[in-house]
Amino acid sequence: MPTTMRPDIVIHKPNGSLVAVVEVKNREEMNPQIATVLRRNLIAHDVLADVPYFLLLSQDKAYLWINRRRQELDAEPDSELPMKEVLESYLPSGIEGRLRGSELELPVYSWLSDLAFATRDPVSRTEKILAKSGFIDAIRGAILSREVA
Repeated sequence: MPTTMRPDIVIHKPNGSLVAVVEVKNREEMNPQIATVLRRNLIAHDVLADVPYFLLLSQDKAYLWINRRRQELDAEPDSELPMKEVLESYLPSGIEGRLRGSELELPVYSWLSDLAFATRDPVSRTEKILAKSGFIDAIRGAILSREVA
């Protein structure tokens, strides 16, 4: 039986409107070109719909696309974000080597949940970039779902 690919995290408003899709791909040496190819592959496999925000991240960097349509297959990310400071605050015992699967997905999910429901100002450089892009305001009060069909 074929396996259906699904996004790692989907963020939608309580009314059901899709706000963001987050994909966790912990490749070493992630760069904008690799991120663009990974996004194109997600579109080709029908994992990524038209969405206001798409965030692709590894433990080192994240890439954000804003209001890019599926037809823009080779659209480069609008922002590159450092992830080290964010993850260190969610993994107080430290990061040794490459994180795998839920080792990275769970702290990312916790971080995004905190952003969606926090009343504090952005702290890290990454959060400040996300705030400036409108991402944090867009997900405020939103519902996060992991691995939805």
